[in-house]
Amino acid sequence: MSDSCPPPPWRLRGTAHAALWLVPEDRLPPWPMAPGARPLRFGRRRAVVVFWVDYRPGGTLAYRELLVAVAVRHGTAIGGCAVEAWVDDPRSVAAGRALWGIPKRLAALSFGPAAPTPPAAPMPLGAPPGPPPLRGTPPSATAPPGTASPDTPPPPTGALAEGPRPGGGRLPPVTALHRPLLRLPGRLPVRARLFQPALDAHGSPCEVPLRATGSAWLTRTRLHTAPGAPLGYLADLRPLAACTLRDFDFTIGRAARPPRPGPR
Repeated sequence: MSDSCPPPPWRLRGTAHAALWLVPEDRLPPWPMAPGARPLRFGRRRAVVVFWVDYRPGGTLAYRELLVAVAVRHGTAIGGCAVEAWVDDPRSVAAGRALWGIPKRLAALSFGPAAPTPPAAPMPLGAPPGPPPLRGTPPSATAPPGTASPDTPPPPTGALAEGPRPGGGRLPPVTALHRPLLRLPGRLPVRARLFQPALDAHGSPCEVPLRATGSAWLTRTRLHTAPGAPLGYLADLRPLAACTLRDFDFTIGRAARPPRPGPR
């Protein structure tokens, strides 16, 4: 990989919000899965986790991401499959696709302190190739590491999303609010794996290790979307659980193995 597209592993810092939904199967798109991976089913529902992540300076890259993953079983292992993702850095798009088979797309993402009305800055999702302009992105609600005590409740975080509709027009806006409730003691270690299918005929399925530690908060997430909008399959559903991992250290992927020497 070039300097503009850093090689693995990536070591990132920031804050992540996550929420878990159990979604009726008939609401979900027919997302491709890696060979051998099967979605976890709870009756006729599947577990869907949405991540809103603010990767801050001090790591491999600084960017923002909205990612949707489906919980899967792969043999005896439990992990996830990232089925949709939007980021605001083209290097993350290229690396996510090339290194880990994550179907990332460019978008303009806004994270900001919650307000009585939605933030003024939209977050176009599913944008055409090329980065749409960032319009008045509000300051992040996450303080840089070391500027606030981990025991200080972070302010509620709000976001607004909208994007182009295929064939013209605009999709209905999507808003999310993450409100902290209770801090868990210590720094929570998290380990997980993604099982990703090949994105095209030239790619191959891959397994992606994930490791993170951070200050964990139980939170309440409220999402406003509609059928036909981004995350429209979650319309009128409440998340089963939500949390925030604040000031995390996160590692994704592993270093590439050097090629074996050929026969002499």
